[in-house]
Order: sequence, then structure tokens, then C-alpha cells
Amino acid sequence: YRGRCVKSNHYECVYQVITECIGKGYEDFMMFSDDFSTSSTGFESMQGYKDALQDAVRDGGTFYMAEGRRSGDVYEVLSQNLNLERRTLIYVADPPLYQVVYQALRRYPDYMELLKGRVGLIGFDCDGWTRMTTPPLAAIITPAYQEGVKAAEELMDILDGKKAEGDVVFKNIVKYRESVN
Repeated sequence: YRGRCVKSNHYECVYQVITECIGKGYEDFMMFSDDFSTSSTGFESMQGYKDALQDAVRDGGTFYMAEGRRSGDVYEVLSQNLNLERRTLIYVADPPLYQVVYQALRRYPDYMELLKGRVGLIGFDCDGWTRMTTPPLAAIITPAYQEGVKAAEELMDILDGKKAEGDVVFKNIVKYRESVN
């Protein structure tokens, strides 16, 4: 791609999160995605997850969920693949799917205890809902408003005939809350 691009640092951020969680003692890793890997955003975040595990010589499962899947569908995947005897980090690459995965985990009778030690849960939160859950969920927050303002400025520059190359990259904010410790 040639030209100007306004985006967030999804690859670096997810790579850092997974690496830090390995350091926190998580043993197993699961990623849920809606398979939007053809978009640059989706590809970058999924690749950050995969590269962090590969560099740490760890394995991780990847589970693709079609749009419109419900928490019961995710619960089936979890019940077949989540080993509750090992500390497991679940990373959710798609913001709407994050809520569905959380609802699926709430089906476990002891989900509060699971999310405070054995199972870590983190994903992208565009709406701010993760801070209001019980327990509060860890979140990767994209500075969407700032990106939009900068993209509009860049578009105005292009329309005014100013040419610029390269990317404008914003840093995501990671909030480690009770669901990742």
C-alpha cells in the first residue's frame, strides 16, 4: 500500500499483551475471531497473537466463529477445548464477539472464580462496557475518536492537494483488570 494510512498499533499491542500474559504464568492460549483476517486490522491483531506465541515457543488454539453466533455456540467450543486445570488466556480479536465469549463464560457456575485466576479474558472494547462487568474485564481500547479526527484531517490535506506518505499510528490502551492477573 502506498499513501497515507491512519490506524492503531494492533499488531504490536496484541503481541505485547500475549507476551506479558505468558510472563504472568498463563499456560494455554485460545483466540476467538470472526475471521475478519482479510482486513488489515484483523490480520494485524491475529498475527500479533500468533507471532507472540511462536516467539515464546507456545501453542494456542484459534477458533473462528461466524457472525451471529450466540453464547451457547461459544460455550460448546469452550466446553470441548478449555482445560480448567491449566491457567488459560482467552484473547478475543473481534469487539462484538468479546461480549459473546464473556456471556459464554458466565454459563460456568463458578465463572467469577474462573475469571479471577484460572481463566484470563481480554479483547477489544470499543464501547467501554468491559469496565462495568462483574468482574471488570481486561480490555484493549482503540483511540477511535482520535483516529477519526486525524483521518478527516488527512483527507482534507489530500483534497487541498497536499501529498504525504507513510502511516499515522495511534497506540492502543491496555487496561488489565480483574479478568487478567
